[in-house]
Amino acid sequence: MTPTTNSSRSRPPGPPRRRLHTLRLLADDPLTFYERLHRDYGDIVFYEVPTGKNCVVFSADLIKEVLEEKLSSPGTPRSASASSRKPTKSWVPVR
Repeated sequence: MTPTTNSSRSRPPGPPRRRLHTLRLLADDPLTFYERLHRDYGDIVFYEVPTGKNCVVFSADLIKEVLEEKLSSPGTPRSASASSRKPTKSWVPVR
């Protein structure tokens, strides 16, 4: 798999936009599909299948930061167990 460039919007790296091919790889062996995505493209990966666009986060630290950022957003109820530490990075989901 080779990274694609997304000139219209900034997106994480991911496989070429061959949706049916990507769906077949995913359906044939999901574990291998996700292992390859992580190995080839890193901790945040964007891919498309015929049913939609997907973004996968493989890093537990990044997932924690995304959740903390979401919880610290104005107007979002904050859990009593959530940390008060501000995230060092932020990630904006692809829409």
